[in-house]
Amino acid sequence: MPELPEVEVTRLSLLPHVLNRRIDHAQVLIPKLRYPIDPTLSQRITGATITRIERRSKYLTITTSQGSLMVHLGMTGTLTIKPLDAPLLKHDHAHFSIGEHSLRFNDPRRFGALLWAEPGNEENLFHPLLKKLGIEPFDPLFTGEYLWQHARQRQQAIKPLLLSGDIVVGVGNIYASEALFKAGILPQRSAKRIAKERYQRLALAIQDTLQQAITLGGSTLRDFQHGIEQNGYFQIHHQVYDREQQPCHHCQSPIRRIRQAQRSTFYCPQCQR
Repeated sequence: MPELPEVEVTRLSLLPHVLNRRIDHAQVLIPKLRYPIDPTLSQRITGATITRIERRSKYLTITTSQGSLMVHLGMTGTLTIKPLDAPLLKHDHAHFSIGEHSLRFNDPRRFGALLWAEPGNEENLFHPLLKKLGIEPFDPLFTGEYLWQHARQRQQAIKPLLLSGDIVVGVGNIYASEALFKAGILPQRSAKRIAKERYQRLALAIQDTLQQAITLGGSTLRDFQHGIEQNGYFQIHHQVYDREQQPCHHCQSPIRRIRQAQRSTFYCPQCQR
C-alpha cells in the first residue's frame, strides 16, 4: 500500500509536469472505485488549470480553477504521467490530457478514490475523510513531548497506535517498523510504558525515516511507481521490514516477524526493548 513517502513523492514528481497547466481533455474509463467517480467529472474538469497539488496524510488534493479533485491511491493505485499517445492499460480508471502528457490513475484492486468538489464545497466533501486525522509528522508541533502527551495514557501497543493515524498521520506499516527499530523500541510495548525521553527518540526516528524514504523515492515492494513511472529505492535500506530471519545489520540477531492488528511487524529482539 502506498504510504506517506510514496504519496509525497508522487506529488513532487507531478508538479513540474502539471502545475499551472490546462486540462485539455478528461475521460473516466472505469467509474468503480471505493467511491464511484462522479459521472460528470470529465465535463467539470476539462478546461481547468491546475493551480496546486497538496498532500494531507495519504490524500492528494489537486486544486484547479474549476474545483478540486481529491485522490487516494488505496492499496494499489498509481497516479502517473505518460506520453499523450501511450496506450491505455487494463486498470486505468481515468486519464487527463495536459499538453503533451496524459495523467493516468490506475488501480487494479479499486480501493482508491477520485472525488470531485465544486469550488466552495471542498469542506463538505473532504472534511469527513480528514477530520479524525492526527497532525503531520513534519509539523513543527510534532515532537517527542507531543507524542508522549498523547500516548502516555494508552494501553495499546505502540506500533498499532502509530498506525491508527489519530495522533500522527502517515506512519504506515513499513515506516512504523523502521522507525521503532531506529528508536530501539519494541513494537509490542504498551504506549503507556514508554518513557518521555524514548518518545523524543521515536519522534526524531519517525521524521528521519520518512524523510529518507521520500529522498529515495519511497519503497517499491510490488508494483508502486511514482508520478514519472520510476520505482522507489528505500526498500534497499530497510533495517527490519520484510527481513524475517535475516541477520540484524547491527547485532546479527535474526529479525523476527509477528502479527499486530492484522499487519506484519518486523523487529530485532536484541536492539529493541
